[in-house]
Amino acid sequence: MRIKTLSVSEVNGYIKKIFAGDLILNNLSVRGEISNLRLVTQRNAYFFSLKDSYSSIQCVMYLNAMESLNFIPADGMEITAHGKVALYEKNGSYSLNIDSMEPYGVGAYYIAFNTLKRKLETEGLFDRAHKRSIPQYPEKIGVITSINGAAVHDIIKVLSGRYPYVEVDILPITVQGDKAADEICRAFNAMNNMDDIDLIILARGGGSVEDLWPFNEEKVARAIYASRCPVISAVGHETDFTISDFVADARAATPTEAAAMAVPDRNALMENIEQYKTYLVRYMEDTIIRGERHLEFIVKSSPLSRPEMFFEKYDGKLNQLKQLLAYHMAQYINRKQMETQLLEKQLQTLNPLDVLKRGFAIIYSKDKGLISDAGKVQVNDEIMVRLHNGLINCRVEEVSGIE
Repeated sequence: MRIKTLSVSEVNGYIKKIFAGDLILNNLSVRGEISNLRLVTQRNAYFFSLKDSYSSIQCVMYLNAMESLNFIPADGMEITAHGKVALYEKNGSYSLNIDSMEPYGVGAYYIAFNTLKRKLETEGLFDRAHKRSIPQYPEKIGVITSINGAAVHDIIKVLSGRYPYVEVDILPITVQGDKAADEICRAFNAMNNMDDIDLIILARGGGSVEDLWPFNEEKVARAIYASRCPVISAVGHETDFTISDFVADARAATPTEAAAMAVPDRNALMENIEQYKTYLVRYMEDTIIRGERHLEFIVKSSPLSRPEMFFEKYDGKLNQLKQLLAYHMAQYINRKQMETQLLEKQLQTLNPLDVLKRGFAIIYSKDKGLISDAGKVQVNDEIMVRLHNGLINCRVEEVSGIE
């Protein structure tokens, strides 16, 4: 019996129903090695492949499930993942939708990683309050990395291309193996003894968990925390996280990104300078134009065309002040004249000559001393009598008292 012809959508829908009804495909545990782990922010999920020596399967794990993990997945890690197989009808592809996973084979590393991470986090080594800002225009950058790896060449290339004015001091170290952690610590001690270092980049390329492990050592974390100047950690690939990343002041996904974070882009700076220059030129031109217009307005204004306008209001005020001054002066003179006349009358009243006109006289002795007591005059004394209009010389014939 021939089955009717189906559309592509019908075929994919049929297969999807089969997947959805299969008990094994809906409760599946798969062991394999993570490959090409990447975050797709638009989907809020991580996409990667699980592979073995012969095959691979596409996987997806959403962020809410990823956040519940007690370890950090990375490329090259062998894991056991649990989930269900689902078909994407649009292109007929299927993937394993993972709801949980655990490390396989390298679990000891991740137990140690999370134990140290919790310890340092409790001590506050990861706190934002301790994070220092990256200097905007560093003059000298210290780079701690392998001299033979691609990381150092990527860093130098980006630094010289973006900001060739910065000086770079490279301290070569071993970035993997038993001696690597001690060499990293010694490199930080050396950098801290250099007063002119503004920023340190700690970098290495990607690798396995074992290769990256020196950057998960406690001594390295404390060396970064104690650094005199800010530190950018650029260890591994974008999906790799180490303890160094959490302690450092900034984390870069790659050494190339670390170099880009460390210095400004001179082309962008030049563009900004040109924009500021254009703005200043336009601002000055506008200022000059406004000044010219204002000056033209002033020149054409009535005060400058008829300068006497500046003084007219002052002339009127000056005339008012003159009149007011004349009035107050006249009032003052009148008051003083009245006061003088009053004093003259008072003085006239006290004038002894006016008293003499009423019949009184003043008597002087021969030596012109004033006689006011009859007891001081004797018979035959020569005296002078002063009237209001003359003097009379007399001789005393008799002195008698008055009761």
